[in-house]
Amino acid sequence: MFVILQILVLCVCLANGVYGQVRYSIPEEMVKGSFVGNIAQDLGLDIQRMKSGRARVFTEHGREYIGLNNDKGTLVVRERIDREEICGPVSPCSLHFQIILENPMELHRGAVAVPGGEASRKDALDGTAIKSAEDAGAHSKPLQSPEQEEALLRLLHCLSV
Repeated sequence: MFVILQILVLCVCLANGVYGQVRYSIPEEMVKGSFVGNIAQDLGLDIQRMKSGRARVFTEHGREYIGLNNDKGTLVVRERIDREEICGPVSPCSLHFQIILENPMELHRGAVAVPGGEASRKDALDGTAIKSAEDAGAHSKPLQSPEQEEALLRLLHCLSV
């Protein structure tokens, strides 16, 4: 019983440190230094908080494909992203990342979708972020397929134009 209580307390503590998620879509093979998105604005973070919390970005592949400019609060391409190298034949292809801040500890998760093919490159929503809360409402439902996600991205793009 005590072990279960410890695990429950640990889960609650970890859940409090995870605030949200953003998703960007960029064409593959963007040049180094290209703008990905304004992560500070999209997560509602103050740039001073990012600096004082020593914000850092980590990608799942261990290579620094995405970099963080703490002075501007933006994500940039740090290394050329080769879709085939990251995902192979798998579609859709996403590069997942985490941004960690200290004092107090905060963890923000995100992903950069890298569509394949010429047609997908034309449709990529450069710098567009979609926010999704980790604690979504009771009647909310997750997207069931990549097609639904792509349809949502296109709808948001149409609404923003």
